Amino acid sequence: MPVPAVLYRISTAEIIKRAVFPGNPAEALPGMDPDYKWLITYIPFEAPDFDIRLFSMVTKETITSTPHPDYPIYSQFLVTYETVKKPDEVIAAQVDNAERAALSRVFPAADQLKTLTLGLGVLAKISEKLELDPDEKKVMADVIALADKVWINSDNAAAKKAEALAGGQPNLDADWAAPAAVAAAEPIVP
Repeated sequence: MPVPAVLYRISTAEIIKRAVFPGNPAEALPGMDPDYKWLITYIPFEAPDFDIRLFSMVTKETITSTPHPDYPIYSQFLVTYETVKKPDEVIAAQVDNAERAALSRVFPAADQLKTLTLGLGVLAKISEKLELDPDEKKVMADVIALADKVWINSDNAAAKKAEALAGGQPNLDADWAAPAAVAAAEPIVP
């Protein structure tokens, strides 16, 4: 199995190349220039899972004199990972994007004009103290249910921003109001 390694120049403290170790890493390489040494790449833990909307990953590479755990005649070229929180304004924008995505599932753009127009018509009738027919009452109930979901998502976005600003790691994919279940269409009776 190929073993990743780094060729290091001691006098200039520079990495000359990254390559597969040129031989058996359990044995010393004969005829090496004393100004050069091979370091065997060692990654003690895998890169962490993280939300790229909230964090960036930084890979840290360190030249060490610590023996490699599998090939102790060579030192480690240590590779570690760290997540770094993105700036607050970036996180706030990501929360806004997640809220917009949730709202588009609750209230798709294709339905907005019709629903809002019918809702305004119902409000106009209510303001004139006119009686609503059953279809208009259903429109009003649908608009109220929709408004409740929009409020839930708005409150959820504010809570996620507050959590992030307080140093937390909000789950941008959870807790959004779900779209209404689509009812089966009633047959049209002539």
